[in-house]
Parts: sequence; C-alpha cells; structure tokens
Amino acid sequence: MTTSEDAKAVATEDTSTNPDANVKVESMAAASDEKEPASTTPETTGGATTTGGTTTTGDSNTDAANNKRKTRDPSSHSHGSNDAGTKTLSDKYSKFKPKKQKTKFNRRNVQWDDKPQHLGSYATPEMQRLFSITVPPPPPPPSADAPKPPKRKIALLLGFVGTNYVGMQINISQRTIQAEIELALYKGGFLSSDNFGFPHKYAWSSSARTDKGVHACAQVCSCKVQIPLDIVISKDDTDKSWTERVRERVNGFLPGDIRVLDVMRVTKNFCAKTQRDKVRYQYMFPSYLLMPRDELLGVFRDVLQGELVETETVLTGRQLKKPNDEQLATLFSKLKSYRATPSQITLLTSTLSEFAGTNSFHNYTNSKPSSDPSCQRYILSFTARTIPVRDGDDVEWIETVVLGQSFLLHQIRKMTSMAIDVTRGACPPGHLGETLRKELNLIVGISPAQGLFLDYSFFELYNKRKVHNDDLMVWGIDSPEGETKGGKDKSDCEVYKRWKDFKDGIVVKKVMEEEESEFNFVRYLWFMEFRFDRDKNYLLGGKEQKEGKGGTVDDGETNTQKEETQQ
Repeated sequence: MTTSEDAKAVATEDTSTNPDANVKVESMAAASDEKEPASTTPETTGGATTTGGTTTTGDSNTDAANNKRKTRDPSSHSHGSNDAGTKTLSDKYSKFKPKKQKTKFNRRNVQWDDKPQHLGSYATPEMQRLFSITVPPPPPPPSADAPKPPKRKIALLLGFVGTNYVGMQINISQRTIQAEIELALYKGGFLSSDNFGFPHKYAWSSSARTDKGVHACAQVCSCKVQIPLDIVISKDDTDKSWTERVRERVNGFLPGDIRVLDVMRVTKNFCAKTQRDKVRYQYMFPSYLLMPRDELLGVFRDVLQGELVETETVLTGRQLKKPNDEQLATLFSKLKSYRATPSQITLLTSTLSEFAGTNSFHNYTNSKPSSDPSCQRYILSFTARTIPVRDGDDVEWIETVVLGQSFLLHQIRKMTSMAIDVTRGACPPGHLGETLRKELNLIVGISPAQGLFLDYSFFELYNKRKVHNDDLMVWGIDSPEGETKGGKDKSDCEVYKRWKDFKDGIVVKKVMEEEESEFNFVRYLWFMEFRFDRDKNYLLGGKEQKEGKGGTVDDGETNTQKEETQQ
C-alpha cells in the first residue's frame, strides 16, 4: 500500500469520528498525491516519533526491523510489465546480449567491382587512342543453355626485347609488355570483356619487373584464364597438348618482339612473384670499356680535338664538347678492335665476386637510405667471361652473370659500372668494399640498359612440392646437365630450343646491333670519363657523407624509370 493510499485510509477513519477533520485530512491526502518532500522535523505522537513519514517506537530492535522494511510496488515483480519507469527483466540483462560479430577481412569478401579499371591497359579508350590500338568489340552473351568455357591457372614462359617498351609492369600512358600480353589474351578469347583491363580479376603476376629497355629470355607470368571451347581439354587433363595450342594462339596476337616460349598448367594458388626462389640476370658490354685510361684519353683527344687538363687526382676534359653522331661513329671504329687481356678478366671476376653475400646496396639504387631494410639483398654469385667473337663481328663482348634472390632498381647496372671502373683503373680496387658500408653514401655511375636481360627464373621449392607431377617449372635452362619437363634430355626439349634460339638469335644479336648503330656504350664511356666527377661521387678525397639516401647520376643517354621496382 502506497503512502497516498495510507493517508486516504486514515482520513476515512478520522472522518467517521470527527467531522471537523475533513479539511485537514483532505489536505494531507493531496500533499501525499503530489509527492511533496516529507518533513524532516520529528513529531511526537503518543509514544512514537514520526520523521519523514516513518514512525519509530521507543524499542530499538523494533525500529531497526522497521528501517529494513521498504515499501515496494508489487507490479515491479512482474516480468511482463511495460509501465513507464519500470525495467523488465530483459532490460535488466540487455547488456549481456551477444554483440554482432564483425566480418574478418578475407580476399573473398573484397568487392572486385569497386576497383577501377587500370589506366595503363589497352581496354581504356585513352590508351587505344594514344597507341592507335584497335580492340575488337565484346562477343554477344551466350545463351543460358550454352556450355561454359573451362578455367585454368596457367604459367607463361616469355621472351621479349624491351627496346620499344617502358618496362614489364603495366603503366599509365606507357607502352608495356604486360599491356601487350593482356591484349593478346583478350583477342585470343582467354579473357572475357568483364576482366579485360582488370589484372586483379584474373590473378596476374610476374616473376620479375624489368626496367625500360631491358630484355628477357625466361620471364614467367601466371594468370587464370578461360580456355575457348574450340581448344579441347580432356576431363582428366591427361592430354597436355592443349597448352601448345594456347601458346600458338597467343603468339598469333603478339608483336614480333614478344614471344610465348611455353605454356603450362599450375596449381590454383601458384603466384609467379612470390614463389620464385631466385633469378639470374646477364649483362653484356664491349671489351673496349676496359681499355686503360691513358690509352682511352688519347683516342678521345684525337677524335674530339680537345686539350686535356691534368689535376691532382684525375685527368679531366670538361672543355671537350659532347660528341655528335659522326664523332661517335669514329670513336666506335677506333675502339672496337680492342681486346681484353686475361689479367683484366681475372680482375673483373674477382671484383664482381665482392658483391656476393648479404650486403646493403643503398648506394646501388635510387633514393633509399642506408637504414631502409629493403636495401639488404642476397647475391649468390657474380661471374664474368668473354664471348667468342662471331664471324663478321669486330667487337669482343664480355658476359657477366649474376644470380640472386632479388634486385633493386638499377642495382645490376650500377654494380657492373663500379666493377668496370675498378678494372680499368678509374677507381681504387679496395674502394668497392667501402661502398657497401652503411655509413658511406656516395653516387655510382649507371651503365646502359641495352646490355641487361633476364636470363632465367627459378622455382625450386614449387617443383619439390610437385615432385610426382609432370608439370614442373624446369626447362633445362638452369644448368648444362639440368633435366627438363618430363625427364627428357634438354637437347630433345622443344622449350629449351626455343629459349636458346631466342637468346642467341634475337636478344644477344639485338644488343650487338644496337651498339653498332646507337653507340650507347661509347656515350656511356665518354660521360664517365669527362662528366662524372669521381673524386666527389666516389668520395676518393676521404670525406664521408652523413647517413642519407644513396644517389644516382643521369648521363642524359641511359633510360631510367621513376618508380621503384624489383628487377
């Protein structure tokens, strides 16, 4: 019973005995209904004391018991009550309700449609207009009961000449190897119109990213494509001839300087970039780059008709003007007959071997501080040998081969340039080891891109997991006695023959022919001799720079790429 009801009950009793108390009782009831604050002044009634509406007796035990009793509304015990100001049991325990679980990130949860079309693809109208590319219209949608083309994850063994391309990786407003291959896959029916221009949709990956002008003999790329229905695939995939038909069709839509040497099926999780164990590059340069400096300066002085000034540490000729095309041809004719001596090849080989192991190559790339962990690279071997002079050729070429896990942008060309300077006497032999110190930051010259090409990519761990499968990433290219796909001798392997013919008949021949017409190495030699300040850039004066970013030098002739890539 509430306080207002008690007051009304008392009022009823008092009214029956004393009519004059009506006014007083009604005012008490009204005060109780309005819930005015109870008076804290004690009032004595009989033997009891009333304070704030609570009556206490003189007995302390009785008072303590009464104080523990509290007046409660019986409706508050009802679980189904929804009266205002009353909490139900469900409200009381609402904080214990399970919260909605957040969806964890998963590649399958990514909305691929939200990713825009790559602006470096020939699928964009801007690229089609810029390079005069004609893209066939998409085919009409198939009927509902038409069979769907099967999908397969494949790997492409590529060879290309990079002279006319700005590197391997797709790039905005640039002609690249990847864009050409994507267009050929689309024209051949291996990519749908929905996937054309979206490399992430067909899981494109490449084992290496080459710079502008760099060639390749064994680049490996992986992608998931649809196989046209006219290329029949057996249900159990025992017939491997369909890969050869895929290779022939793709080559039919590629330019002549890009060839698919082999096509093979791979596992659905295969990634050419992450599953490559190591990579082998080859760099070629003419022997006259090793000509002794005093003899070389005499050749330049005779052709350019300039006087050389001798300083304290190095001979310079900054007053010599840049040679024109006629003078470059004359210089080439005087330099091409030079032959490297065995002692020079020995010194070159020992110099290159100093790069082997794990070192910091911050001085052999662009805009990377020595504290950057990515500057740490592991090189397994770096060797050199002379190539026999071919019939009809007057130039002797030197072949350097470097094998490593991965390389930085321009790293191989800068290492070769440093080794050449040490061999020809432009840099002290013991100074190369100093360039690998993290405390030292200097500028290293960069040799022309025309002599560099990717020789082979290795997938040893992937092959070990597929030891009982014929689809091995082995073509007999990695060693003279290496096995090939299917256990055949490499002399009988068609893929090895294609690789060998492409390397010797196209890439190596292209490098030699370019020098006879463009004189890239003559330009490089002139720049390093008359424009490159060795005392300042190599810190030969003994002054060490503070820790910072390794530098580069632009000779105005070699091609560079702005973005940092992994070769």
